[in-house]
Amino acid sequence: MNTPPRPHTPPPEVRDQFLAYREAWDGSPVCSGPFVPAREVAQLATGAAVRREPFAAVRLGPAEGCCLFRDTRGFYDLAEFSQAAAMSFEFGPRHWLPDEMDAMTALVTEGIHEASVITAACRPEDHAALVAQPPDTGRDMAAFVGATWMQHWLASQDLPSRRPVYRDANLHIDLLPSLRGICTRHEIAVVGSQGADFPRRLAAAWGATLAGQVHLPAPAHGEPLFPEALPRLREEVRRVSAPGVVVLVGAGLLAKPLCAEAAENGAVALDLGAALDVLAGRAPPGSPGAALAERWRI
Repeated sequence: MNTPPRPHTPPPEVRDQFLAYREAWDGSPVCSGPFVPAREVAQLATGAAVRREPFAAVRLGPAEGCCLFRDTRGFYDLAEFSQAAAMSFEFGPRHWLPDEMDAMTALVTEGIHEASVITAACRPEDHAALVAQPPDTGRDMAAFVGATWMQHWLASQDLPSRRPVYRDANLHIDLLPSLRGICTRHEIAVVGSQGADFPRRLAAAWGATLAGQVHLPAPAHGEPLFPEALPRLREEVRRVSAPGVVVLVGAGLLAKPLCAEAAENGAVALDLGAALDVLAGRAPPGSPGAALAERWRI
């Protein structure tokens, strides 16, 4: 049930834990690599499609960081506040139950561990700019916690030693010049909120065959995305996924489990986020994506 969201103003215990988090973690290590360049990620995806092998590249940002922060000891109230804010931004404002937040954390973690490539903002200058901010509890604490914890979590897991990591959160944009080459002469499927004609235009422009489309409703319209729509979305992703199919996913937090679902069925899955909107020409006028859309729209 979609009940009213919690107040945006954090309670005192959340503000206190935010200050304690800053004091405890601002100077802690972040992921230091080794990292792979975008061209290598494109080569890995292309090779997997040609060999009809499973592959998934997923993106980690502040929302995913908020989910990963949930199990951090000593910061329960801050973790709950941050994850609720992130999920309300993704899926529409509502009161999130602890079981729902636990489920989302498990889904994000599943997607990460099933991924072939991880991408996240891991440049030292990214972290330095974040921790240089004064510990102001009036700012967007959830975004700060999510962005910084994602970096600390990657370092604690030592993921670069076990799978390729791309150090810039903009991999989905950096892959734009390579997407046509990855998809040409293959079947493609599109998972996103773009119009019904977009996947057909994309396949035609790239010399690909359309395997199918999985449409995501907007958070304010129709069936809620999470948790209500997730079983249906998983089933539809399974239906369009197969070895040799390239599945392009723009689904925010849900892209992690949906990419895992596609790869488990043998497909190449790419978490492209807002890059699908760029290709569809949906970037708002004057936004950073507007110039990209002017160049890359199909």
